[in-house]
Amino acid sequence: MKILLIDDLTVYTKKNEYTVHINDSKVLAENVSELEVLKKENKYCFKLSSIEHEGQKYILKYSIEEGYKPIIRAKTYSNVLRLSILERILAINPLEAFGDKVILHPQNIFFKDLKSIKFMYRSNKLIPYIHNYTDLEQYKLLVMSMISQYSLEKFKINKNSLLNKIKDNFLFKVDKAQSIEELHSIVNEKLNTDETQHFKDIETTKRLNTQKKTMSRILTGAVILIILIVVIGVSKVSNNKVKDVYSNKIEMADNKANAYKYLSLGEYQRGTNLLKKSGYTKSQIADTYMEFGQYDSAIKADPNSTSKVIKRMYETGNQKKILDLKTNNSYINTEKQIVSYNYNYLLAGKQLISDNDQLERLALAFIAHGNIVDAEDVNSKLHSKDITTAINEKNATNKINSLKGSMSKETDSKKKAAIKKQIDDLTEQYLQKDSKK
Repeated sequence: MKILLIDDLTVYTKKNEYTVHINDSKVLAENVSELEVLKKENKYCFKLSSIEHEGQKYILKYSIEEGYKPIIRAKTYSNVLRLSILERILAINPLEAFGDKVILHPQNIFFKDLKSIKFMYRSNKLIPYIHNYTDLEQYKLLVMSMISQYSLEKFKINKNSLLNKIKDNFLFKVDKAQSIEELHSIVNEKLNTDETQHFKDIETTKRLNTQKKTMSRILTGAVILIILIVVIGVSKVSNNKVKDVYSNKIEMADNKANAYKYLSLGEYQRGTNLLKKSGYTKSQIADTYMEFGQYDSAIKADPNSTSKVIKRMYETGNQKKILDLKTNNSYINTEKQIVSYNYNYLLAGKQLISDNDQLERLALAFIAHGNIVDAEDVNSKLHSKDITTAINEKNATNKINSLKGSMSKETDSKKKAAIKKQIDDLTEQYLQKDSKK
């Protein structure tokens, strides 16, 4: 069974069965019957099988239809495929089209193909939903997280810093969009551009392959001619040496070509055996396994690559798959606790972690879950400017949200203006700092 965290939801998954647990403190409903309306059919939503109340939590069970998988898995796909999925979501526009509120999270949106999109969890506003972001902001965050290597949670915490780190014109356009319609147009335009380039690349590749085949024939003939000349002009000993060198080079080239053929077909053991024959080191074998998403095999091939494997999984948006790793060591166990956010474990073990990359991931996890004091404690070891910025932005965001709540209740225009100035000052100081550099 896997455990996922989607905002205020804890989700347990087993094959196609998804079970959502919600604490009573997050639910406004007084009994299960008030949530029965969520069972109504929607062609874009999976069926809610049952709603129960046990102990101090509500339990919602969903059955995911065969062939559907969460869109977070598409983060390893090409830009064209990811943009196609996002364009389809924007075309459906669930936040405005549905009566219920859908959580726009890559773990809550599923696809079977580029046109078949479905959503799992939705709220009638009596159970948790996203209300501290506008509909437009939610769509923007989803697009940013799916097109970049960073998670949706990281964009919520540190959007401005990440955008300035990535420096992607498309994402800047996304951020500046003034409406959902404009955002849809930006995504559609990018999709059309990338599709055109994609097909151009295919044609170019075909042309180059044809040229390569022609050159290969020419070079093969030339090599044979040279060998014949060498054979004629040297002694038998030299002749044998030339033959051996040439044969070895051919064999190594064939091994590499066949290795990648087997790897692409999923015959990993066969492929890596050939790479070993070609002289690949343990580290290079591990890197090859990582290219194909075989993370356990990468660690097994080179145990020293463990930290590199974990880093790669985060970079490609596959950090949730850390929970699926079969490799058992203290480093990976700690990473699993970070991903599942086992707070008690992390609180007890934070002083024992010495790896800086792992400490940074731990600090970001604390920040994402609102445990700022713990993040500051971790950063006392790291002295990371990025973590300091993330902490400041989180604190500023929390303060701004609180001030917005106060401002909405305030009737005195002068006091309201004073609160507005505080919000503007905090935004200027902490949330727009990177964009001004």
